[in-house]
Amino acid sequence: SLGLVGSEMCIRDRRDAAAHRRWWLVREPHAQRFLGWRAVPMSLSASLLLALSCTPTRFDLQECETTPECRTAFGLGYTCGAEGLCELEPVPDRCLTTEPADLWERPGDYPDVIVIGSLYDHGQDQAELAAVQLPFKQVNDEGGLREQSFALVSCDYAEDDSYDGLSSDEAAIANAEYLISQLGVQVILGPASSSKVEEVYLATQDELPLIISSNATSPALTDLDGTEKSDEDPGTVWRTAPSDVFQGRIIGVDLSLRSVAKVGVIYSDDSYGGSLTAVAMANFTGVSEQWAFSSPTGLTEALVDALADPEIEELLFISSDIDEIIAFLNAAAGASNLNGRGIFLADGAADQQLINGTKDEVKDLFPLIRGTRPQVPTGPVYESFSTSYTATFSELQPSDSIFTAYAYDASWLGIYGATWAINKDDEVTGKAAGGGLRRVSSGEELELRPSSWARAKELLNSGEGFDVVGASGNLDFDPETEEADSSIEVWAINPPGTDFVVCLTFDWVDGNPKPAGPQNAICVPDEEEEAE
Repeated sequence: SLGLVGSEMCIRDRRDAAAHRRWWLVREPHAQRFLGWRAVPMSLSASLLLALSCTPTRFDLQECETTPECRTAFGLGYTCGAEGLCELEPVPDRCLTTEPADLWERPGDYPDVIVIGSLYDHGQDQAELAAVQLPFKQVNDEGGLREQSFALVSCDYAEDDSYDGLSSDEAAIANAEYLISQLGVQVILGPASSSKVEEVYLATQDELPLIISSNATSPALTDLDGTEKSDEDPGTVWRTAPSDVFQGRIIGVDLSLRSVAKVGVIYSDDSYGGSLTAVAMANFTGVSEQWAFSSPTGLTEALVDALADPEIEELLFISSDIDEIIAFLNAAAGASNLNGRGIFLADGAADQQLINGTKDEVKDLFPLIRGTRPQVPTGPVYESFSTSYTATFSELQPSDSIFTAYAYDASWLGIYGATWAINKDDEVTGKAAGGGLRRVSSGEELELRPSSWARAKELLNSGEGFDVVGASGNLDFDPETEEADSSIEVWAINPPGTDFVVCLTFDWVDGNPKPAGPQNAICVPDEEEEAE
């Protein structure tokens, strides 16, 4: 048997020997997967013989009481088994995507790696996932941290029966628990929705990892990790996208400026939908009728009820799920009594999937659609990111999602936070990494580029901070809320129905929204132009 395994299975180091003391790993494509290998129990004597046949070094079995002991002794993926011995656990199919790409295949090539995790829907969030991966390629090309490299383990929370039958919320929690308990991850990038951020935070209270979302915008997240935050007691929920306190105000203001008298609000019954609706309607001068939904049937019934009210002049649909947004537009296109009423959507709709994924009949509704989103980034740092992104991921474009630049910045912030924690405490904890993020909004200005990594390390190592300019803009986090603001754009779909155009941009002056210029003529209905 040992001869059949031969050179392909020869143990490269002590970590590999530990992995194989209880299992043969036999390549068998159609068996239960561990990166293309099937785990077959083997005797202890055979495992020792295999180890001795490949290395002249004596190897002692590692007894353990806790999983961290095994990670320290043998590396990533090792846990303390029921028999009190360290063993290599199979990687869940949801978490096979890594950067470097061969992290699971060749763990011995990455000793003492600093592991950060990510939680995204790998189908819906491809653009953001790519943006999160890019900094790990760049930071390792620039030398990593001391003798250590950084690694990303990306877990997919898509609701897909080919995995395990879990709902997306259940999968997000299960993935987070795997990253923390099995891999010792203390910095998590994502999830891409406010409700999932809340679910993951509540499920990981015992460990309190640092969570950095690029997409979650619900105002309910501001105080999720406490109302009092300081350098000594930083928060552990951060986001690069602006809170919907900003977007919600602009939704209400825009509806009011256009003299909409009554709006029908249909919103997802979660922290994102409920809080954004509350902010928007608090800033709306007209009257609203509201319907919350929590299922596809509830969405359809809400639309039917809203269209039955002839006084409703515009429909405001609020959901962070692009599939729900597409379902709403498909249903609206089939309604006989829409009667040219306007449709207002939020930031989650400003996605190329909306244009490409709806029925052909929806294209007739495109002139009626208007929405809000954080301002699309511009400037040299964004251009540097965009160039690297398109060069690395040829099938994707940064414009595929409004949140790609925010995801890129979140990934670099995770690396900065981990670096600060290691320099401060020689280990990464969520609290320590959160303390590092409180050091990126003042001091020497530093553009978030790979070439600035050496200077960032120097400043973090000395206990100093810096004022980072990210691909998404200036990341000026308020020390009290640990959140950054952003200009908000009102958008529409261009006449060919192929892309989004900016109607109006709102900046903030003394805390109040102010239009940055006149409205784009493309966004002004013909009757308004005639009236002017």
